[in-house]
Amino acid sequence: MTKTATPADLYERYLVPALYGPAAQELKRVAQPECGDRVLDVACGTGVIPRTFAPIVGRSGEVTGLDVSPPMLAVARSIPSPTARRSRLLKATRRA
Repeated sequence: MTKTATPADLYERYLVPALYGPAAQELKRVAQPECGDRVLDVACGTGVIPRTFAPIVGRSGEVTGLDVSPPMLAVARSIPSPTARRSRLLKATRRA
């Protein structure tokens, strides 16, 4: 039986390569992260920015992705990510 793609799966399959992946590369170019930096991505979706920045900040850095959507975080956690010493994906609440 074939698994039906969820909206989060479709986001990763279609929107990340076409839109959010290139945007993450542009953000990397503009932000110029370095080894040891700490990165916070609020509304990280399927984690394209944490995956993009983790190899740059390296084992001495930290990458954190926050999102309110458990399905988006599930997709993000299912994709192998280059390691940073501390790389985590956390569920955020909607409260200010």
